[in-house]
Amino acid sequence: MRRMKLRRTHGIDPGYIRDHCAEHHADIYAELSAEGLMIPQNGISVAATARNLGFGVLVGTKDESHFRRVEGLEVRVLGAG
Repeated sequence: MRRMKLRRTHGIDPGYIRDHCAEHHADIYAELSAEGLMIPQNGISVAATARNLGFGVLVGTKDESHFRRVEGLEVRVLGAG
């Protein structure tokens, strides 16, 4: 039901998003792991979702360095001028 509603109202296929987010997650994990620059798993999930959808992330200064390690992800810092 929820899947049909998303598809009908927003033209979004949750299966497509899930599958492609998983690919981005795997790519990000592999890239960071190879460089020895891992970030927390929840950060990888957020980055993968944002990158898959073509979005950036808005983070606090505490998390900025983590997300800047992810290639192809626009990072904006809350409160930065």
